[in-house]
Amino acid sequence: MWGAVAYRPPHHLGCCPSDEAAQDRSDAGDRDEGQDRGAEAALAHHSGHQGAAGEPDEQRGSERQREEQRQKQRRKEERKDHKEARASTVDPQARIMKMADGSFRPAYNVQFKTAAEGAHIVGVSVTDCGSDHGLLEPALDEIKQRYDVRPKRVLADGGYTSKDDIEKLHALDIELFSPLPKSKGDPAAPKRGDKAGTIAWRQRMASDDGIALYRRRFATERPHAHMRNHGLRQVLVRGKEKVKAVVLWHVHAFNFLQFKRLNLA
Repeated sequence: MWGAVAYRPPHHLGCCPSDEAAQDRSDAGDRDEGQDRGAEAALAHHSGHQGAAGEPDEQRGSERQREEQRQKQRRKEERKDHKEARASTVDPQARIMKMADGSFRPAYNVQFKTAAEGAHIVGVSVTDCGSDHGLLEPALDEIKQRYDVRPKRVLADGGYTSKDDIEKLHALDIELFSPLPKSKGDPAAPKRGDKAGTIAWRQRMASDDGIALYRRRFATERPHAHMRNHGLRQVLVRGKEKVKAVVLWHVHAFNFLQFKRLNLA
């Protein structure tokens, strides 16, 4: 039996712009606005020549208003382009992810596979996916590849519970223990679109035995607390492979201490 929980470094990988860079962007914005005003003045002067040829004043004024509106809209769109990017400019492999405090920062999604017996880590992966949906099956494949065995029961937090994941584990004859979503009515009652695996999962998590078994997952949170307390709060390298190398150092240190604590070393 093993538990899977996601860990995202709380600090972003990007860097804040310096004051000089900010001033350069401000000066560039002022030059763009000056060019826009110059273009508007040239257009107005050009419209005056058209008026000399006999164009009505009302038509000239309407054209100037439309052009001014187009210029304003273009400046607004340019300002929108300067909003925060969705990927880090320092590490192109990092992605903007939602943090525990509700903010969005460039980060990696580090996945630990932890044995419920002994609470030691048996698998590690690093992804750039901000969601945990779809990661259960690859986790089981990693365990199969490493140890030539598949667990019969999986304890996972609510972030992993998509119906596709539940059905895939059910097809492999693996029982998933994950909390039922909060909803109106009875969460254990079958919902429209539920298949056999989802129905069995709802019934399993509504039972006293299922709830008692799921409580064992909290022991698998120990590695996260240990690594945070020993410095894994910010990743100072770039790229998934290097991030994984840093995480593996922490994993080995934790496992050695855990084996010693359990008199297994």
